[in-house]
Amino acid sequence: MKHILKLLFLFPIYVLLDACSNPDILESREECIEKINGFNVRWRSQITESQKKIVTDILNNMVYIEGQTFVMGATPEQKGYARNNEYPLIHVRLSDYYICKYEVSDEQYRGLVSWASQSSSYQFVTWKEWKDFISVLKDMTGLPFSLPTEAQWEYAARGGKLSKNYIYPGSNNLDEVNSFTYNSGSTHANELGIFNMADLKSEWCLDYYEEYPTSQTIYYDRLIKTGESHVVRGGSYNCSGHSSKYLNTRMSDMYGYFKDDSSSALDRIIDKRYCRVTARSYYYESEYGNRNIGCRLVINSKQN
Repeated sequence: MKHILKLLFLFPIYVLLDACSNPDILESREECIEKINGFNVRWRSQITESQKKIVTDILNNMVYIEGQTFVMGATPEQKGYARNNEYPLIHVRLSDYYICKYEVSDEQYRGLVSWASQSSSYQFVTWKEWKDFISVLKDMTGLPFSLPTEAQWEYAARGGKLSKNYIYPGSNNLDEVNSFTYNSGSTHANELGIFNMADLKSEWCLDYYEEYPTSQTIYYDRLIKTGESHVVRGGSYNCSGHSSKYLNTRMSDMYGYFKDDSSSALDRIIDKRYCRVTARSYYYESEYGNRNIGCRLVINSKQN
C-alpha cells in the first residue's frame, strides 16, 4: 500500500519533467516551469519551439540593474549640448530591474507575433503594437515584461552604479557607440554591458511625455501615466557624425531643428545630440510612419 501511495505521489512529477523535455508534450500541456538565467519561466501551452528559442535568447541577454537614487536630466557633462526639456534636474529612486542588452530585433518581433509583416525588413511598429507584443511575451512566460520607464532607460544608459558619467551611453566618443548601421551589437557596450543605446533605432519608453517637475522631492520609480504622446529615448543610425551642428548652441543657427525647445517627435533632422544619455523626444502612441523607433525590454522586480 505504501508503494502504491508513493507512486501516485511521484507520477505527476514525472509527467511534468517529461513535458519540459518533450516537444510533443510541450504543445499540449497547460504550462511547464523552466528556470532560465535565474527567471522561473512558465511556458504556456501554445508556444512553439521556435518561439521558445527566441524568448530564451531574450532572457539570456537580460542584465540585472541594482536600483538606487540618481540624478536625472542634464547633469554637468551634458551642459552645452542639452535641450531645455532636460532641465531641471530631478532625483529618482529606482527599484531593481532587468534590461535587455539589445533592442528587440525585427526577426524576434516577427517570430513572436502573428500580425507582424513577414516581408518588411524594418517594422513600422507603434507604441500600442509594442505593448501588444509585450502582452504576448507575458502570456507565453508568466514574467512581468515591460517597456522601460524613462528613468529606467536613462539610468541604464548612464551605466547604473558603474557610471563613468559619459556623454553617450558608454563613451564620450559617438563613433565608438554609433555604427551608423542596423547591426545589433556592432559597437562596444556601456559600463553595464548594454549595446546600441546610441544607434540602431531610438527606443520607446513606457511613460507619457511631460516636462520635468520643479519640485525637489525624490520620485520613487517615476512613471508618468497620462498624456498625449510617449517618451522616446536614444539615438538611431541616423545620428549625424558631423560635429558642427552638435557644438553650435546658437538658437538662430538651429531654427527648424531646435525651434521647439520642448522637443517634438523624431520628424526633424537628427544630429548627435539625440544620442546622449539625457536626450528626450516624444511621439504619438498610435502613429505610423517612423521606422526608427524600436523597443528594449525590461523585467521589473516591482510592478509599476
